[in-house]
Amino acid sequence: MKVCVLYAPKGSESLRVRDVADRFAQGIRSAGNLAQVYNVNTNANARIIKPALFDHTVVIAEPTGILGGRIPASVAAFLGSCASVTGLKSSCYITGWCLRMHKTLQCLMGTMEREGMFLRVSDVVRNPDHAFAIGKRLVI
Repeated sequence: MKVCVLYAPKGSESLRVRDVADRFAQGIRSAGNLAQVYNVNTNANARIIKPALFDHTVVIAEPTGILGGRIPASVAAFLGSCASVTGLKSSCYITGWCLRMHKTLQCLMGTMEREGMFLRVSDVVRNPDHAFAIGKRLVI
């Protein structure tokens, strides 16, 4: 199975989110699947990536503020520019720290569901090792 791992840092590049996305992809690969990692901010052209060609899409985002409840605007812009993400099996994760992590996760879930994606799993990822464990046991 082919998995597309999209990550959205709050700035142009965040090493923490990239490390979490890379470890998540390593966990998926250790389970015998193929995984490719893309930064939503630098790969703004959805025609190049085409998440519809993958069997499963994973979105990892970082909260934009300390209070939480908001995700980077690049997530909605990227998913909106994708041609056909309706009905894609997907999962979403929040990493980083803010006061209301579950509110931020709810915001990410709402953004993905507005685009028509079929969410299977959502969770808060604490560190890269936790991301590896989640990726390893993710049912695709």
